[in-house]
Amino acid sequence: RYNRLIRAVMRADTPANLIVAACAVGTKQKRALFDRIKAEGKEGIVFKRADAPYTPGTGKNLDQIKFKFVESATLEVSAVHATKRSVTVQVYDADGKAVPLGSVTIGVDHQIPAVGDFVEVQYLYCMASLIQAVYRGKRDDQGRENCTVAQLKYKSVPA
Repeated sequence: RYNRLIRAVMRADTPANLIVAACAVGTKQKRALFDRIKAEGKEGIVFKRADAPYTPGTGKNLDQIKFKFVESATLEVSAVHATKRSVTVQVYDADGKAVPLGSVTIGVDHQIPAVGDFVEVQYLYCMASLIQAVYRGKRDDQGRENCTVAQLKYKSVPA
């Protein structure tokens, strides 16, 4: 299936920025590919059974496993939404200036933190704001000195 895809892409009039994802077969190749993709700062990787048929849709099935390479950061709550279960979060740059990072939803299994609280947020990467932010809880053991731009992972931009 992969070789047929490569041949089809080579024959087609495709955009120059179209890239066929790497393929790995066997435990050693899969581990090496996993390690390489993670080291390159990519978003994640999906492993599919070689004999699995193509199934359109969301991809939620037992024929594949998805690994998202998420990060975690300590952030400060800068605002609490008045009508929703969400807070706005920020970090500080090297000059001590606040850098807003957008908002994060607070699940019903957590209490909504207050302005000035430090919280742990898991995210995929950062651009102007956190992408796919997930609230993990309040951090009573962290302070403003831990809440810096330097801890963030920014999206890798292709050359």
